Amino acid sequence: MNIKLSGNLARFMGYAREMSIDVEPQDTVKSVILKIISLHPDLRAVVLDGQGQVKKSFLVSLNGEKLSVDSLDVNVNNHDELDVFTAIAGG
Repeated sequence: MNIKLSGNLARFMGYAREMSIDVEPQDTVKSVILKIISLHPDLRAVVLDGQGQVKKSFLVSLNGEKLSVDSLDVNVNNHDELDVFTAIAGG
């Protein structure tokens, strides 16, 4: 599975903006995010809230389709592309 992270998150991964990991049939978007965090523990405080949920300040998309951070239980496969970006508000 190919994963792209925003520049802000990439700094916690040695400035790598993309990575690939192998996923299992039971993996979901959330479990993949947790796998990334297990590989790069400094991301935990940045990405997860106090309850271990992805903070609402992030945009998550799977194969170009935006997902709500409240519903990341979508199954994934090795051909999917996951994007995790910091949401930017403007006026």
